[in-house]
Amino acid sequence: SLQSRESKVASRRKNFKRLALYLALIVALLAGVMMSISGSRRTLPAPLSSATARLPVTVSGTLIASSEKCEVYKQRKFDERGNEYEQVHIKDTTTGEVFTVGHRFGTVVSASISPTGQLVAIYDEERGEVWAVATNGSSLQCVARRDKIAVGGNPIAGWYIGFGREFVKLRTPSGYTYVEVER
Repeated sequence: SLQSRESKVASRRKNFKRLALYLALIVALLAGVMMSISGSRRTLPAPLSSATARLPVTVSGTLIASSEKCEVYKQRKFDERGNEYEQVHIKDTTTGEVFTVGHRFGTVVSASISPTGQLVAIYDEERGEVWAVATNGSSLQCVARRDKIAVGGNPIAGWYIGFGREFVKLRTPSGYTYVEVER
């Protein structure tokens, strides 16, 4: 049984090394994100080509939307200067993977998952913006700002699928508009 014990010790060492590698990657990723964000003085960042970070962590925060394919959570955070912001996490319920959206939101009040489960629209009431992100973390884009959407209440009115593409339906001062969301 000495062999069995040595095997268990070797397995534990291997698992510990794997955990240490994951933690080092997470720390490096978060440090890079913090440096890039703190270097920017703009209130609204430009659209990001790499919008999310894939983190092997459990989800914490408040559940704001869910479907068969994913769950969307928001979490209140503080930056290095003590300013509050909200972070959004998307959990793929089929794989268990969690994606952290690479944008600091003001106050997220709602999210809407597309019928295909491939896109999420997020409403940041504090900044008056609607953002869209693919649930697999492939894109992030601001699809509407305060001057183009109806003030008061949730501007996300649903989704439309047509011509093989997905559109988020938004309330505007004069009715509704449909904005195509890239994947």
